[in-house]
Amino acid sequence: MTVAPEAPALEADGDEPQLAKRTPRPLWLHKPRAKHLWPLAVGGAVAWFAEPTPASLAAGVPLVLLGVGVRVWAAGHLVKKRVLSVSGPYAHLRHPCYAGALAVLIGLLICAGPRPALGIPLLLAAFFLHYLPRKERKEAEQIVERHGDAARAYLAAVPALRPRLRPWRPERDDVAEPRSWSLACFRENSEMGILEAIALALTVLVWWAIRS
Repeated sequence: MTVAPEAPALEADGDEPQLAKRTPRPLWLHKPRAKHLWPLAVGGAVAWFAEPTPASLAAGVPLVLLGVGVRVWAAGHLVKKRVLSVSGPYAHLRHPCYAGALAVLIGLLICAGPRPALGIPLLLAAFFLHYLPRKERKEAEQIVERHGDAARAYLAAVPALRPRLRPWRPERDDVAEPRSWSLACFRENSEMGILEAIALALTVLVWWAIRS
């Protein structure tokens, strides 16, 4: 979900949102932050216990690819801090990026073998008991503050993670949002760095399984 100022923030050329041009930096050029240290620690622990096999890869890779697909789809519709994003996957669930990330993480744990896969219950507990409730509360307050009744209608109609079959459409005509997937949005959201990290993890696991 995204928040936006009251003034219109998108000046569309057709259906393409006009976003601030920014060249995404490769993953290795991003400055490390404290919030990025715990994923590195968890990744190191998973690598320590990893025993990938062709069978574990066959079970986990489809889930990873599904999660990547959802994130790519969502990143092309998400306009951060500008509008209430309700198109694409956001018409079916409020947190497609989180859902995609969860699928990727579970898939990678399965790929890494039976011992890392034992951490899936801990991952689910941390996600559903701590991370998601905190993000849900904060983001819901923000979009209601910025978008009022339109945001309340969206929150009431669209589930957080369980996709609704019929896409939700706003009744208000003044809710600006990109109507189709946008490469500009995708680039603006710096999704390439995450895709690079996932590709690197999969490459290492495949190489490990082949050598074993």
